[in-house]
Amino acid sequence: MTVRQYIINGLIEAGKERITSLEKLGAPTVMVDGQRKYVEKLQKGILEVGGDKDVLDDNFVNAEKKKGKGGKSYYVINGNINFFPAAKYGMYIKRA
Repeated sequence: MTVRQYIINGLIEAGKERITSLEKLGAPTVMVDGQRKYVEKLQKGILEVGGDKDVLDDNFVNAEKKKGKGGKSYYVINGNINFFPAAKYGMYIKRA
């Protein structure tokens, strides 16, 4: 499994959970459809992330969730790759 596959699998799982919670809340169909399109895009293997895209093809070994100085969560993958899923301008990945 590559780092790309690990990230995509996590995002797909979170997206599906978000769809079910939106449906339970009776959210507008525009929101539910938008989330479905995002999950479909991920299932095709399309991942929009900024930074060092070459690290996405590295083999995945392990991941550790940490908190940054601002309180936002980020992941340290394989001990030397930082992945920021909630960065200010979108997802960001870089080699530490």
